[in-house]
Amino acid sequence: MGRYYQIFETYELETPLDELMLPSPWVVEDSVRIPLEHWELLGQLAQQRKYFPYDVWEMVSQNEEHDLTYDMLEAFLDTLCKLESELRTDTMGMLQRSQSFPEPLPGSEHSRMIAAVRTAIEAGEGEFVSYREEVFDSDDEDASEEA
Repeated sequence: MGRYYQIFETYELETPLDELMLPSPWVVEDSVRIPLEHWELLGQLAQQRKYFPYDVWEMVSQNEEHDLTYDMLEAFLDTLCKLESELRTDTMGMLQRSQSFPEPLPGSEHSRMIAAVRTAIEAGEGEFVSYREEVFDSDDEDASEEA
């Protein structure tokens, strides 16, 4: 069984994404991959703090299906900046381990996730696609081939 991720992909960047920021486990080539349960939690947090409507967060999160206006994208980037700043020093925001959250992460790690997404969108000058995808690790693929 794989794990679902929120993915943001950029194309044809002059400088590779991983060179535009500090090393991050969330950057894979020119894309950002965040465990979906964490991305959804961040969207809920943005909505609770009244930074950004969740339905618009969802539109940005699945950008291959929607045309985003400049104003919508700017509001989204502003929301990311606010959350990134607030979570950077938040040690109390650690999640409890559960089936929904297999690894607890402090707010500072969520801040790194947000920084990766923001950097990708800004580096691509707003040109990106975003979608959700199930990703299998190599152990999962080996087990499915044996079955």
